[in-house]
Amino acid sequence: MKVLIAGGAGFIGSTVASYLLDSGHEPVILDNLATGRREFCQGRTFYEGDIADPAILDQIFAEHPDIDTVVHCAALIVVPESVQHPVHYYRENVAKTLEFVDHLIAKGVTRLVFSSSAAIYEPGADFSVDEDSTVTAISPYARTKAIVEQMLADIAAATPLRVLSLRYFNPIGADP
Repeated sequence: MKVLIAGGAGFIGSTVASYLLDSGHEPVILDNLATGRREFCQGRTFYEGDIADPAILDQIFAEHPDIDTVVHCAALIVVPESVQHPVHYYRENVAKTLEFVDHLIAKGVTRLVFSSSAAIYEPGADFSVDEDSTVTAISPYARTKAIVEQMLADIAAATPLRVLSLRYFNPIGADP
């Protein structure tokens, strides 16, 4: 199976790509390298470009028409930066995801895994969160993730696209 990984040159995306390779699948990586690292794509099918660029998306799907699953890890993730530059974060994380998903639907993609964040949860008194915590995003970064989750739920309700949002923290660990 071929899987498009948007943001596949980043920490999470490249780890997902490694897992897919180890499992006998073929990752196809799209990354603009704003924060990703080119060396994480060595030996893998890699396209340098933006998730909202229709030309690069058309090229990827023309060369890999059998992609029907996408893992979307492309995002800006620095909380203090999101507070200083919220417009930039909403454009990159929300608006571009909308353009990306619209293109995916047009190309017949039916499965999307969205890399969300546990940052959308309101921490308890001891600063812990779990899946029962209230969704109360407290930074522009976290709000972009919550908004995209809501947007994707609406889109999935009206289209053949099925979406799974993964909310997780990423404190440590790396693929060797």
